[in-house]
Amino acid sequence: MDAIEKKLREDIQESGWHVLNVSPGGGHPPHSYSIGLFATFEHPEIVIFGLPGSTAQKLIDVLADDVKEGESFEPGCRYSHVLKGYDVMFVRVAPETYQKHFGRALDYYGSVSFAVVQMVWPDRNRLYPWESGCDPEIRKLQPVLSRPNRNNR
Repeated sequence: MDAIEKKLREDIQESGWHVLNVSPGGGHPPHSYSIGLFATFEHPEIVIFGLPGSTAQKLIDVLADDVKEGESFEPGCRYSHVLKGYDVMFVRVAPETYQKHFGRALDYYGSVSFAVVQMVWPDRNRLYPWESGCDPEIRKLQPVLSRPNRNNR
């Protein structure tokens, strides 16, 4: 067990989740995701793309605290209390993307038997990456990991 795995397991035992920040590289933007929400609270893990790790970690910690209190973040729903002045949406993440983006979660769970939702944030004009006219930079920062046409947003 390496130091990251040890810290991950300690955090999950102590609070119910751990947040892993992944640096940009290999053609993907930075992303952060939870590990443990599914095991501890039966809520999908949460991933956020394109924000600095410290910002994304704070957001995931706030969302995880909400989950701990009984809140659920459902695919296709808008939430106005997460980012000041903007709604965010959640989409169901396709399991075929897990290998590329969620290696430590796969190690923790041992298979793709867990669920993940992606918190998607809009551009300054409140357009999401899948909407016409969305800022191309936002689209590049936030690859949407859902299956197209699957009624998940």
